[in-house]
Amino acid sequence: MVPSTFTKPVWQEGIKPIIGIDAFLAPRTRFDKDTGIDRPRSRLVLLAKNNKGYQNLIELVTRSYVDGFYYRPRLDQELLKKHSDNLICIIPSFAGEVAQALKDNDTERAGAALSWYRDTYGTDCYLEISHRENSGRTENQERIIKLAKETNTPLVAAHDVYYVKQSDAVARETMIAIQSGNAIDPAEDRTEDFSFITQAQALNIIF
Repeated sequence: MVPSTFTKPVWQEGIKPIIGIDAFLAPRTRFDKDTGIDRPRSRLVLLAKNNKGYQNLIELVTRSYVDGFYYRPRLDQELLKKHSDNLICIIPSFAGEVAQALKDNDTERAGAALSWYRDTYGTDCYLEISHRENSGRTENQERIIKLAKETNTPLVAAHDVYYVKQSDAVARETMIAIQSGNAIDPAEDRTEDFSFITQAQALNIIF
């Protein structure tokens, strides 16, 4: 166990923990495990609203490993539907099913996917947008915003955090390079920032 620096429960320190998972989804069902077909390609963020939601998260994580593991622990629509109570669903702006369909210019598939999630999670379903210094991703963010307006789906702005400070970027890239057997250039100009940012910084990016 990691020693805690808190002498009181975190909520008494003014911190509100939000428990959730970043889940991988099976292209078909969690039981299908055919080579080249069933490797997970999309993701979904689920957050617990209360203890009931937390219990559903536990069940989802358990079944994703016991039944659905194939390269990664995977969920499917059956599990998501069965354990949707008291969970907030956020469809990622890059790896989410809706975003992937929009990237392929398949608005019909994007609309169908979003409709399923809205039917399953009701008003607790959100589309995510995020900031990236990449023209292709920026265009897709606009598509997501347009679909959100057309379907009256609320948006949530998110920022991926891979390290605490921007100066840690090289260390993370080095770790990935070691895993993949590639090389990096420490002097390379890195424009994308995946560090932990403040609320003020986030608002400055958005506006």
